[in-house]
Amino acid sequence: MGFIKGELRGSPFYLIKLGSKNKIVYLILQLLFVFHSFSSLEIFILDFQMMMTYFILGLSHVLDYSAYDHMLFICIMLLGLSLKDWKKMLGLVSAFTVGHSLTLAFVVLYQPILDTAIVEFLIPITIMLTAVLKFYSSNKSIQNSGFIYATILFFGFIHGMGFANYLSVLLPSGENVSQMLFAFNIGIEVAQLIVGIIFLGLIATITFMSKHTTQIAQKAIAVVGVVISLLLAIENFPF
Repeated sequence: MGFIKGELRGSPFYLIKLGSKNKIVYLILQLLFVFHSFSSLEIFILDFQMMMTYFILGLSHVLDYSAYDHMLFICIMLLGLSLKDWKKMLGLVSAFTVGHSLTLAFVVLYQPILDTAIVEFLIPITIMLTAVLKFYSSNKSIQNSGFIYATILFFGFIHGMGFANYLSVLLPSGENVSQMLFAFNIGIEVAQLIVGIIFLGLIATITFMSKHTTQIAQKAIAVVGVVISLLLAIENFPF
């Protein structure tokens, strides 16, 4: 058909060359294209709003004061680092995110791995073990080894099951679950980085005053972490 070929197609003079029937068909196709574009744009906006909702949900879940145990874990995990070690901080936080993202997705999409009561008991145990590990390890030996990354990754698996218990009741069933999970995990990652930067900023302030005070403060934080996590473990003892 003449109206779908030629160099004038798409120009304002093209309709002049068309017959009356072809003009009508062309206009109908143009209208359908416009409606399709608006429909695609609307779907994009809805998807973006949905992902922002779950991004903020992940962000607020970590930054909420009731999630102090999670923030405590992040702080203890970063003991021995400083702001200049931002790459190591990013690596540890990302290892933790990868761990909890995997179990979170598995539990939400398939089935629970452990009973909720056991998970709530294991989470403070991970905090306690991390605090003990940091207390008895020198800064260089622990921060420069792959063991700490593997440990944080493994502990992320456990924390992910805890996130899943929270998120499962909020996620609707549908095709967009994977997008929601992705946005939620990104929100958690950003929140953890915020907590890490603030914590290392406080450590830098202490270091500015006295390096000896910094070492004492970091040991004290590890001890506090052990005490708090022990109390939480006793409170959530499942047996």
